[in-house]
Amino acid sequence: MATIEITKAEAKEAGVFKSEMYENLKEAREATGYKVVVKDTKKKADTMKGLTYAYMTIYIEKKAGDRKEALMTEFNELRGCVNGKRDMLAEKATYGEVKAWFLKQFTEITEFNEKLTEKRAALREDREMKKIEKMII
Repeated sequence: MATIEITKAEAKEAGVFKSEMYENLKEAREATGYKVVVKDTKKKADTMKGLTYAYMTIYIEKKAGDRKEALMTEFNELRGCVNGKRDMLAEKATYGEVKAWFLKQFTEITEFNEKLTEKRAALREDREMKKIEKMII
């Protein structure tokens, strides 16, 4: 590939004349003849923004139906709650583990979120096309 990939932060640091990063990159380019490329980092979209413990609690209470008591008990155990209150000494799962458990119980949330993500992508693409059309006209 004959390229040296660097991150945006590294590129910024290398952009400072005579800095250590500048000198290292200059030396690497001269020694190899490779081209420097700034690596594109893809942002990880937070697809479940707003999925808080409070939201999960309300959702279980309103949507669980017959499973409400069992799910609330398990949910509270995962969170380290004893008798409805947080016990600082109790074992607890991480937020990510609780979230994964919750989404496994209520798959409709994941399905809804996937559909919403697709709609957002289509809207963004449409918006970009309109910008391009305005530039051309």
